[in-house]
Amino acid sequence: MGGVYCMKKFKVIDIKGVKLGDGIVKICYPVTSATAEAILDEMNYVKDQPCDIVEWRVDFYEDAHDEEAVFALLPKIREIIGDSRVLMFVVRTADEGGNKTFERAYYFQLINRAIDSGLIDIIDIEYYSGRQNYKKEIEHAKEKGVVSIGSQHIYGGTPNAVEMVDIIDMIHGRADIAKLAVLSQNRKDTERVLEAGRMLLDYENTTSPFILIAMGEAGTETRRTDKFFGSCLSYCQGRDSMSPGQLPLDDLVEMRKKVLEQ
Repeated sequence: MGGVYCMKKFKVIDIKGVKLGDGIVKICYPVTSATAEAILDEMNYVKDQPCDIVEWRVDFYEDAHDEEAVFALLPKIREIIGDSRVLMFVVRTADEGGNKTFERAYYFQLINRAIDSGLIDIIDIEYYSGRQNYKKEIEHAKEKGVVSIGSQHIYGGTPNAVEMVDIIDMIHGRADIAKLAVLSQNRKDTERVLEAGRMLLDYENTTSPFILIAMGEAGTETRRTDKFFGSCLSYCQGRDSMSPGQLPLDDLVEMRKKVLEQ
C-alpha cells in the first residue's frame, strides 16, 4: 500500500502540532549517545533537524543507573531542544532489547519521575514490565498530560498477522498508542507485519494510532514514510544506528516529501 492513506476513524493525537494517526508517517530521531557530553552534543545537532519527535534512549546513557544523574541531564536536554520540540523518554530494558538491565522497581522510579518532571511529552512503557505498575503509570501519564506508548518487542521471530493484531488491540486497552516491534528474518516475515497493519486499518476496534515495526534488514519496508500501512511512526538512524533496517533521516524526509507533493 503506497502513499498517504488517512483513516478518519483514528483518534488523532496532536502533540505540539505533531499529529499521530492522521495518515502521514511521522519521524522519530533516537539519541543513543553514552556520555552526558555526547548526549547534549547530539541534542544540539538534532534540534535543527527535520524530524518530528526526539527520543532519548536513557538505557544507552552510561549513568542510567544513577537516578539523580538522569534527572540532572533531562532539564539540560529540554533547554537545548526547546519547548516546541516533542521529546520522548524511553528506558528500554534488556528483556526488550535494551542496552542495560534494570531492576523493575528502579525502572518504574525513572518512568514515574519522568512523567512528573513536566519536561517530556511522550513516555514509552513496556507492556510486560509489571501489570499493576504498568497500569498505574499509564494512568499517571494521562493525569499529567503525557502521551503514553505501550510497547512490546519480540526477538524470537514474527508471529502471524492475527496474533500481532491481538497484541496491538490488547495494548490499546490502556495506552494512548500501541507499539509492537518484531524480528523479521526474511520477506515472508515482513509480509506478515504488513498484513497485520492492513488488518488493523480495517479492524473496527482500532481507533487509536499504532506503531508496527519489522526489525532487521529484511523489515526496512515497514520503516518507509512513503508506504503507509497503518503504522504512524518511523524511527530513523541516529548518530549511532542501533537497529538494522533503520533508514537515514534525510531519506525518510525525502520519501515523505514526495508523497505529500502528489
